[in-house]
Amino acid sequence: MLLQLSAICFDKNERRLVTAGNDGTVFMWNFNNGSRLKEFAHTEEKEEFTAVLFAADEKRESDAIYAAGWNCKVSKQGLNAFDKIVQMPSLRECNRSP
Repeated sequence: MLLQLSAICFDKNERRLVTAGNDGTVFMWNFNNGSRLKEFAHTEEKEEFTAVLFAADEKRESDAIYAAGWNCKVSKQGLNAFDKIVQMPSLRECNRSP
């Protein structure tokens, strides 16, 4: 099966590219040389991500990636693994196919 990209973003320095796919995987790439730096995959339901955001927390020196999909869940990933998957209560009505 061919992976289709469904969302992309850069980190704040525009050196790392984050891509999300239709199979629920998130990859971090070195934008300068194209090498894959990390792969994030969760063990829960594999749902297409439709939005991805790289958030830098300079005070805590802690970066995170947030990804959301059609299932109305937001996944927060530390740069080591998926930390949390949260159902957004105000978005339940969006739980429909595109």
